[in-house]
Amino acid sequence: MAWLWSARPETDRPRERLYWNGPEALADAELLAIQLGSGVRGKSAIEVAREMLAAYGSLADVAGREVAELTKLSGVGPAKAARLVAAFELTRRLRARVPGARVTLSGPAEVYAAYGPLMEDLKREVFRIALLDAQNGLLHDRVISQGTLSASLGAPAGRVQARDPRVGRVGDPAPQSSERRPHAEP
Repeated sequence: MAWLWSARPETDRPRERLYWNGPEALADAELLAIQLGSGVRGKSAIEVAREMLAAYGSLADVAGREVAELTKLSGVGPAKAARLVAAFELTRRLRARVPGARVTLSGPAEVYAAYGPLMEDLKREVFRIALLDAQNGLLHDRVISQGTLSASLGAPAGRVQARDPRVGRVGDPAPQSSERRPHAEP
């Protein structure tokens, strides 16, 4: 049975513990509960978070879920699911970037370092391109297509063939591409 968190001592409340002791002092369920914000009738946010972890097995498995899948859990509606997915996506983006550094993609190792964290938890194939300058510095990146578990339609290799604002101008040098295949090893 859920009871009001405000009735608990401050030392037991996740948000207050985070404030006083830092995020490392909290369990995964408590951090998820803070992101959820509230529970539902009969369940506290921490109970919903524990059920989520039990249903998916680990925090990493929760992080790899899409909004629609998270909403199937009792106590997780579209707003809470979107909040969680957004938080996990921000984490992936932060892991993929070095603050203040110019991203250079001159080979497969650099492409993997930049895009691996962004694409490691995806459950379907995604084809994205990285638009580079003459020194292989990253200008922009775009998701071109999202497919199924085993297929994604992508742009042709070589030069960009069509005038597409997501890609570039006709005749531009081919961008670096990165594709995530959920069924294959990275």
